[in-house]
Amino acid sequence: MTQRLNEFKPAAKELAELLSTPDGLRTLRLMAYTTTPQQIDTDEVFHRIASDPLPALEESRNIRVGIWEQQAPGENPAFARKRNIEPVELWSEEETIPARTAGRKRVVLLGESVARGFFHDPWFSPAMALRRMLSWSLGEEVEVIDLARTDILMLPLLRLVRSALLLKPDAIVVFAGNNWHPTWSFRNGRLTDVGIHLRRHRDWMVLKDVADEALSRHVRLFTETLGSILGASGVPLVFMIPEFNLNDWRDVSTAPPLLPGDETARWLDTRAEAEYALERKDLERATALSQKMLQIDRGSAPAGYYLLADASSAAGDLVAARRYLRMSREVSLYWPRGFSPSIYASVRRSLLDSADQCGFVPVDLQRYLERDYPDELPGRRLFHDYCHLTVEGTCISLAHGAEALLPLLGGERRSWEQLASVELRVPPDVVAGSHLLAAAFNANCMQPRDVVRHHLEEAVRVSPTGARLISLFADFHVRRTPALLCASLEELLNTLRLTSFHLLYGYGRRPEDKVLNLGLIRECKRALASADAGFEERIDRLLLAEHGVAASDVDLLDTAYAPDAYSRQLYRGQLGFYRAFDPVSTFHLICRQPCAVELQLTYRAGNGASGGEIGVAVNGVPLTVLAGSANWRSESVRIPERELRQGVNDITIAWPAPDWDREKWIDETAGLLEANIPIEISPVFGHLHWFKARADLPGAGGRESSLPETASSMSVF
Repeated sequence: MTQRLNEFKPAAKELAELLSTPDGLRTLRLMAYTTTPQQIDTDEVFHRIASDPLPALEESRNIRVGIWEQQAPGENPAFARKRNIEPVELWSEEETIPARTAGRKRVVLLGESVARGFFHDPWFSPAMALRRMLSWSLGEEVEVIDLARTDILMLPLLRLVRSALLLKPDAIVVFAGNNWHPTWSFRNGRLTDVGIHLRRHRDWMVLKDVADEALSRHVRLFTETLGSILGASGVPLVFMIPEFNLNDWRDVSTAPPLLPGDETARWLDTRAEAEYALERKDLERATALSQKMLQIDRGSAPAGYYLLADASSAAGDLVAARRYLRMSREVSLYWPRGFSPSIYASVRRSLLDSADQCGFVPVDLQRYLERDYPDELPGRRLFHDYCHLTVEGTCISLAHGAEALLPLLGGERRSWEQLASVELRVPPDVVAGSHLLAAAFNANCMQPRDVVRHHLEEAVRVSPTGARLISLFADFHVRRTPALLCASLEELLNTLRLTSFHLLYGYGRRPEDKVLNLGLIRECKRALASADAGFEERIDRLLLAEHGVAASDVDLLDTAYAPDAYSRQLYRGQLGFYRAFDPVSTFHLICRQPCAVELQLTYRAGNGASGGEIGVAVNGVPLTVLAGSANWRSESVRIPERELRQGVNDITIAWPAPDWDREKWIDETAGLLEANIPIEISPVFGHLHWFKARADLPGAGGRESSLPETASSMSVF
């Protein structure tokens, strides 16, 4: 055996050398892709959901509807919550689904986080609103079973519709569509197809057709399967098609993907000119420059649409503004990273076109809101963030759903205005808490300051508890203590327990995702200026004590000091490998007192760029220039005491102008996709592996013993 292995060594060595080349590695990846068993065909999965018979309740146990399990055999069993199946915050907190009461109408509500009542759960939900409206209209108590689940996708939703039939409902309401993005079909090996398309066509925009085709096919399969389920059951279904927060929500818009360096530079210059023209109210020039941006990026970035919408709104043309904002939403359809969830135009069209044939009643909230509020873009009055509803938004949306549902239940027709007038009895403390969550979430997603301010002001206005909630949140937010060890967070959660409290940490659901957002703290101070006279001084002193630079190093790549869209950088609670998605990166340095500071950084230019200069500035004052390089370099920069102030200082790094090789970038991107590796396609202007600050303080050991007295008499912002 040993001799035979030795005979193969030359061939094995030759094969290894061939496969170690770029072409050889790609050949190996494609061989693995074509020989590895793929997922079951999507069409087959949909067909199986439609054709599998429902289990017989009278004979079976352990049948589940969502996370609720059948308790005993029989035609009309109760279902009890089964523990440790899924995270508790994804579903209703109801412990049981009771056996159906004779003579009482039963409706089942299914859907995504919007149907879950994301910002108000568990104290208020769309199911509660629907129950009140239907009970008032019919003059009798109506049972609404809440099966909405946060983050549910197409296939699980269909399975849930099937199992919901076991509850013997008189009607079903589905409120969904925001989570339907084609990327879910590219998982488990299918990113390879995207990479092959990109390598062949050398154009990212070609993938728009791939994404459109994939999504349209899946929606068609969904509606056909839904129609089969409904046809076999005879249960009527109302499908509520959601709307989006067009007026207020803006996804972070980076430079367009996979353009040559000179085209990227031209796009950036044009954007800056358009923003300046819009600021000066030169709407004609702003419009022309925005259209020029779209000519360069061919609609692969939302920034041009946003600027066109702003110019149209300023000119009083809401029809054009609405059109451009809807076009901006379509950009995320063919990006590998998700923008904020929303309903796509092709999804909406497919649902409306297939409704009659598939046997469900559509409720198109987009059309209704445009009809009922022609002089207003949907915004913060109806939405807490991109798609999750306020109490008023829930009331209006579910009123339209109830209007369509009543005839199916044999009830008298009521207008949506009549249904929306039904009192929902939402506790003011719950409303205040929802606005606090919305303020934190919007701020951490880099939304406009006036949106954050609105939600904080609403929290204070609607309930006396609101000011206390904001004060506790700010204390927890500023402290470096881990989230779940903060006494202020514990008190906050004991004051008002909301299911989605993880939004207070930052962007994710993990406690270690806790982030310091100084803009949010600034707005908290503004909101409590009259309600709590001592708040500003307390929070300023706490900020200096917790984050003020001392003789020990401060890691400026920590989420406390890097205000970029941190969710795209996060790795185990820190920005371990910082990528600059904009030409200028800003970091916050907090000084307990003015002092000299040494910066130590390890950096390189992004996307394979080389040469150029990297400018470093402090509080807008140029400090030094570093040599740009495609390779990692380490440098030290000293900031004189005179350039720093007590409190927050801004350190900016201006990266070299883009000069990357587009063809090489496309090949590298295609190679990663062919290897089924999710990637970031936004241009990266620079990388930071190490960025630390050390203060040079007077006194023994260079350390301060206490806060300076001036901290109590001045704002640190």
